[in-house]
Amino acid sequence: MLLTVFIFVSCEQKLITLDNCSTQSKECQNLLPEAPDVTQGTISVLQSTNKGYNSSDFSTTTSDAMVTQLSSNFLVFISKENFSDTTGYVTDNMGNTFTEILSSNLGSSGSWDDGIVAYTCLDCVGGAGHEFTSITNNAAASIFVIEILSTSTLQLGNTIAANIAQTNPILSGSIPIESNSLLVAFATSGEHFTDPVYTWNNDFTKQTEIVDDSFWYGSVATRNIVSAGNYEASMSTSLSGDGMSFLIELKL
Repeated sequence: MLLTVFIFVSCEQKLITLDNCSTQSKECQNLLPEAPDVTQGTISVLQSTNKGYNSSDFSTTTSDAMVTQLSSNFLVFISKENFSDTTGYVTDNMGNTFTEILSSNLGSSGSWDDGIVAYTCLDCVGGAGHEFTSITNNAAASIFVIEILSTSTLQLGNTIAANIAQTNPILSGSIPIESNSLLVAFATSGEHFTDPVYTWNNDFTKQTEIVDDSFWYGSVATRNIVSAGNYEASMSTSLSGDGMSFLIELKL
């Protein structure tokens, strides 16, 4: 005789929700929110300007008025004589504070004592009619301004300053750079009273320069970096003589 046995199993079905879901459970994977699509940030140069020294008042040099972003980043370079004047600083008409980050000078040569200084103002206030002013103790100075935009707050990375003796091209020296950075280079060289020709190498793009022999020279160039490594700025010049250079990394 065939005996048939029926076994009944009671099973309570549990509703899986995000509240009781384990991220290790395969059943839960479709319930979890997708990770945000994080796009690599960007850094770009918006605009630049320069102004030769004020021949009627060596103590101040003010840039032409610019329309800058309401929140932005600025690098300001000063090329000046009488570098031994250490009282100089940079200000603007928006109430921002500028921090000196680099300085270099060639030492006294006759009656000249030329030097360059770099200032930064990150995440600062901008707007229409924005002016930048170099203040010195009666030392002729030219001013160079770069406005930089970024998708998030910028940080100052590695920097280097170099004095170059009778060398062409002018080399900044090599520094390690992170990926997704902006390199900003500033350089000047040669004897004054002769118009120079400046040519940037190593994939740097010229942004602004003063090459009129009536003013203190200087040239600014930038390069976006997408791969980490060691980088160096190089600027060829038509003039002989000593030179100076900066290389500055801005990173997200």
